[in-house]
Amino acid sequence: MKKRKVQVVIFYCAKNNIKHFLLLKVNQKRGLFWQNVTGAVDEDEKYKHAALREAQEETSIKKINILSMIKTDLKFKFKSRWGKDVKEKVFIIQCKGPWEIEVDPSEHCDYKWVSQNDLYEDIVHYETNYIALQKAMELEC
Repeated sequence: MKKRKVQVVIFYCAKNNIKHFLLLKVNQKRGLFWQNVTGAVDEDEKYKHAALREAQEETSIKKINILSMIKTDLKFKFKSRWGKDVKEKVFIIQCKGPWEIEVDPSEHCDYKWVSQNDLYEDIVHYETNYIALQKAMELEC
């Protein structure tokens, strides 16, 4: 059976209609690189519910700060670092603005908001993360 995962791009639009994207830095044990929110889908959980749960667990976002949650058509299949087949679906959350991020030190060690003007392919470790960021760039503010 394939492992099911979600990837969640989180952004807000500043007053000048410039998007700002939230990136998380995984801790040293996991490789010290930047990425979008990611996580596993529980056995009886729907992808959408997992995406919201992972966003809340990894960033402490409150539902009141979420303007919209979009299921994209992006799906990725790859092998995990343990060699397991993975199917990952991508969601995008537009929030009202930045908030006090609380990262879980067992997974992450830092976070940053990145302007759309400062996004480039190597800003994230995995190509699939950059593809997801590009998808979010297509959205209107």
